[in-house]
Amino acid sequence: MRLASVLKHSSPDTPGCVRLTGMVERESGETFDIWFEVPSALEAELSESGNPWILAMLPHALPTGESITCDLAADATLLENLKGLTAEWCSWYPQFLPPKIHAPLAPLNLEAPANLRSAAFFSGGVDSWFTLLRHAPEREQAAIGRVDELITVHGYDIPLDATEEFSKLHAALSLGAQALERALIVVRTNLRREGSLWVRGWGWLTNAAGLGCVALLLEKRYGKVLIGSSYPYGSLFPWGSHPMTDSLFSTRMLTVKQDGACFNRTEKTMLVARHAIALAHLHVCWKHGSASNCGACAKCIRTMATLQLLGALETAHPFPRQFQPEMLARLYIATRSEEAFIKEIHALALQTGHRPIQSAAAQALRRSRRLRPLVKLVDQFGSVPMLWRCRPALRKWCVS
Repeated sequence: MRLASVLKHSSPDTPGCVRLTGMVERESGETFDIWFEVPSALEAELSESGNPWILAMLPHALPTGESITCDLAADATLLENLKGLTAEWCSWYPQFLPPKIHAPLAPLNLEAPANLRSAAFFSGGVDSWFTLLRHAPEREQAAIGRVDELITVHGYDIPLDATEEFSKLHAALSLGAQALERALIVVRTNLRREGSLWVRGWGWLTNAAGLGCVALLLEKRYGKVLIGSSYPYGSLFPWGSHPMTDSLFSTRMLTVKQDGACFNRTEKTMLVARHAIALAHLHVCWKHGSASNCGACAKCIRTMATLQLLGALETAHPFPRQFQPEMLARLYIATRSEEAFIKEIHALALQTGHRPIQSAAAQALRRSRRLRPLVKLVDQFGSVPMLWRCRPALRKWCVS
């Protein structure tokens, strides 16, 4: 697999934006393009190295171990980091093979000044609001630093063709950014190609790598870019965003760092709940690729339960329905990682003396543990000819 060419041109879809397109050729002869778009004002600050392209090609090479070749110079630190990244990924998921990467090394410029500008990825969820607020010293007394700008990506959580939904989300995120006097930069990309690990492995493998590609795309602009953590220390497991791997998207001049893994989700929500602007524009839902919170998925219900315990839903209510403990009690918890979030809610309910939510969380845990063997059996129907069509309906019946 090699990067055949890179072209920079005006966006054919978005006025006022410039597109950087890389054409990739596979050993099989297949070709496909990967593109990124940024506002034209940032054209001069787009990367001219092979760094973002090598990372973008990596998940395409993992299933077969196909070598990656790039004629553009790459940062030596990043190449070392990607060797560690693929070693860790292949340790987590032995079905993958670590590809060899061939690229000329960028010359080491010891006199290059450090770029002090920083940014954080911002989706409007609890994790990203937490990272923003604790890097906004003018708003939060317990802030540990400052970020200068925010980055949101169209083409990840909200599909590229859902332009109206992204416009709604962008409007909400812009209000939050303006309230905190931070610039919000929108990057568009087709990186999540259907059939690739950029789609199939988004949760458990590639979600932070997608953010890393965008950080490397803007490596000339920033010295540090933050990614809000997904899971806290003490509850870690192989996942696409992990304290061990997120820092491996860094170069000598750019530090990419995961932020907030010392805090669990309820602790993060406590900080967010203190800020009305964050509550008013909170966007936690990924279920339908929309700009709205559905109020029915697990993430919405967990967030509503936590905000109810904190008394924050009286300040702002960014959900289409009122929270009832029965919604939590009926929740099916599919994995142990999701179970950790319910345990946090149960502990907070116990601490605050909220018996209905405490009971609902305990009921959800018991019910889900009882149902998991049955759901696992139903999921196996997916590989049985003629029966796979029944699986979605049967699974829905089991969990409801």
